[in-house]
Amino acid sequence: MIIPQHLLSPEASKVPTRSALPLQQLPDKRIKVSPARRMKVSMAAISLFLILLITCALGRKPEQSSRGPYHPAECCVSYIAQAIPRHRITDYYETSSQCSKPGVVFITKKGHSVCANPRHDWVQDYIKDLEEKRVTQK
Repeated sequence: MIIPQHLLSPEASKVPTRSALPLQQLPDKRIKVSPARRMKVSMAAISLFLILLITCALGRKPEQSSRGPYHPAECCVSYIAQAIPRHRITDYYETSSQCSKPGVVFITKKGHSVCANPRHDWVQDYIKDLEEKRVTQK
């Protein structure tokens, strides 16, 4: 270990050590938050949480059923190539007349929406079956 020369000199012992230096009063830098301010912060956090919760709830797709008065304004861009097995279909609705292509949207048991061409015979048969079930359920 190499010790610098100025530390070995007799005057080195005269240099005050850190513990010998007078302590200075440090300003109190803690932020004092009043109870009213805490309440405002808490209310702001709760409000933000509620806004996010409402936004998520409104962003969900509504239950799609042709029984209710509301039909989502969705349009079919393409149609399914093959017929879906009939036992997997639970409901259907027709797309809006404002869409460029007419379409029938079938809802599967797993909640998937599948667009089908309303001109196909199998689509007409499924619609007929679903309508008959609705009549018998009423």
